Amino acid sequence: MQRRLNPMGDYEIQFPWLARFKDGSELPQFSKDGSENLFRKVLDRQDDLATFRVGPVTVDLYDGSFLIHGIKLTGSCEVQAFDEWGIDERLPKRLIYFRRPTREMDIQSLREVRAPYVVYGVGWQATIEGRNVKHVVFIHPNGDIVFS
Repeated sequence: MQRRLNPMGDYEIQFPWLARFKDGSELPQFSKDGSENLFRKVLDRQDDLATFRVGPVTVDLYDGSFLIHGIKLTGSCEVQAFDEWGIDERLPKRLIYFRRPTREMDIQSLREVRAPYVVYGVGWQATIEGRNVKHVVFIHPNGDIVFS
């Protein structure tokens, strides 16, 4: 996979996104000519969004499941003892996506101890029984995946 610099040029985009819509159309972060599609285009069509992939993680906005390295994960949360994932497939789920550039500094010298890296977050949120519920997967550049 080709890495591309973000518009600010200070880190590489290791995991470009791919949006798939209910009509079967797709919008990749980078077009074949190398130009970048703005994430705003995904948000403008959020009501029509079916899935959103970032690297090895795809979130399904219909049923709230995650596909990670080809394994579909659905589940429940023990918060207040009710199922939150897919509690109602008709329940509108809003996409969560962000990139968090991270720098590690030596506390004594205030110098960077390694090159900056990016942690990606992808998931969904919904209002369930008056609560804002979020499920996010964090993707680290070394391949680690952390659920929140």
